[in-house]
Amino acid sequence: MSASKSKNKKYRPHYWVQYLFYAIMKPLLYIVIRFGHNVHFVRNGYQFPRGAFLVISNHHNNWDPFYLNFFMFKRIPHFIANEEVFYNKFTAFLAGIMLGQIKRGMTFTDLGYFRILQRYVQDGKVIGVYPEGDISMFGDTLPVDISIAKLAKMLKIPVVCTRVTGGHLRSPRVAKFARHSRITYAITDLIGVDEINKTPLDTLYKRMHAGIVHSENTWQKSANVKTGARHLRAKWLEIGFFWCPQCHQFESFYSRDNELYCRNCNFHLHANRYYRFDYPDDPNNTYPHLENSSDFNARQIVALEEHIAQFSKNNPLVWTVDNIRYHQAANHHMFKHHYDVGRFLMYVDHLDVINTKGVVVYHIMWRDIISTMVQYKDVFEIKLPDYRLRLYKKKGTWNGYLYVETLKRLLRDYQ
Repeated sequence: MSASKSKNKKYRPHYWVQYLFYAIMKPLLYIVIRFGHNVHFVRNGYQFPRGAFLVISNHHNNWDPFYLNFFMFKRIPHFIANEEVFYNKFTAFLAGIMLGQIKRGMTFTDLGYFRILQRYVQDGKVIGVYPEGDISMFGDTLPVDISIAKLAKMLKIPVVCTRVTGGHLRSPRVAKFARHSRITYAITDLIGVDEINKTPLDTLYKRMHAGIVHSENTWQKSANVKTGARHLRAKWLEIGFFWCPQCHQFESFYSRDNELYCRNCNFHLHANRYYRFDYPDDPNNTYPHLENSSDFNARQIVALEEHIAQFSKNNPLVWTVDNIRYHQAANHHMFKHHYDVGRFLMYVDHLDVINTKGVVVYHIMWRDIISTMVQYKDVFEIKLPDYRLRLYKKKGTWNGYLYVETLKRLLRDYQ
């Protein structure tokens, strides 16, 4: 066998394992998905194409790949997955061999990664992509890069756009527990190969984006879906909300059951069963009564930018956080459970992490940072050329989202 054939064989999926796995699991889990999660599927007059095609969707829930999988009950969608699930043999076997997921490349034009996609296309498989690359905190579609349209043109297969509603309402990223909701997956557009070939890239991108864009809170204003959660509707809201509209303090919230309070003033928010907010202790509207999480986030981002604008090279220290847990992992490796404790300081042009002995263990300049994101619900992650650094605390005592959003703005100003 030639070297090239041997290399290609390495990436050939074990289709028979997936056929057997899905043949057993899909009928068993369908009842859970359809009735337990109250998931509905709407085709809107479209049909999934035969043969290979690319399916894209908005991404609001960890269960989204399962929901979309059951939408195509007789097909196996091969989702492009985060490289972290392939960092050890067990998760690589489960994700790659059993579920048929594809390890994403560094970019959509990564040649090795693209060859793997081409093999799936040649074998008539369905490629699944969530172009946002992450789940938003508050149910609004995250920025989508134009590279998704480039990928469609490179693969030369039909594109099916789908949209999920009710997914964020069921399980907000800032919630402790999932709630019963009504979830609908709908086909919104089908773009044929001829249309893809003749449509300008910018126009194709706009059409694909329009097929998946969604604001859960805007949709909920007319949908008025009542959740099944009687308790803990506000639990862990403090890992998403970081600014008090009344006293203007940062990270002063704590939650109890369906209520959110501020430690520094008498601010009180009640989350109702429609996941909208009431303010029972402020009948005279002495502070903004923000209706939903999207509205609240938009206002706190304005406050954050006003806060950042106060700092400069002459007054550089933006945030100081004590008793922080931190650990690192080399790129393409899993994080281990061991962590160290110290404090971190975020300046206008760099970040320091200091251990309990007062030694600076990380001194990170903005020019060295590749990206930053919230991992899980509240973990502040920074990606550098050789490793990733994570900082976090016990849930309910800190807001990793605040520091990710701060760093994004400082990186933008630096660039």
